[in-house]
Amino acid sequence: MRMKPFQFWSASMKILGKSKLGSIYSTKNLRRIYAWGQNPAYTASYERCPLERLRLHLEELSLFGREDIVRWALGYLGRALDEEADELPFPATPAIPSSTDCVKGYVDTMAEVGDIAREMSEAMKDGEIEAEEAVRIRKEVEEAEKALTELKRLLAGLINRPPRQM
Repeated sequence: MRMKPFQFWSASMKILGKSKLGSIYSTKNLRRIYAWGQNPAYTASYERCPLERLRLHLEELSLFGREDIVRWALGYLGRALDEEADELPFPATPAIPSSTDCVKGYVDTMAEVGDIAREMSEAMKDGEIEAEEAVRIRKEVEEAEKALTELKRLLAGLINRPPRQM
């Protein structure tokens, strides 16, 4: 069975108590702590718990191409299980890509996809794709997927970027 965020909070309340959670989260409003542990399917006044908000936060960073910061945060959280872990270095800010990089990445990726489509058409001339061809084409599709992921990262770097310092 997979645990859901509200179940995490419910278990935390049972184990640590609402008062302890209130002090950890610097709130005297224990109703809020209680609300985070409620099943949203049966609660009209559901409020996202900090765990859900953190996940949304990390997803947004990932969309903006900052998987390095997401990995750092997850590593930092993972330290709760390992007291011996060294201090994790914070990732460096990557160079902001140019729109030229994005256009070139798009053109290169679309050329790869076109090559794959041609290879599939060639392989299917006899009505079926042989095992060796299928393995080769699958690897090329995986490489194209990686290129598309990199293109998404480049594009995210262009969105809402801070003004360049002069």
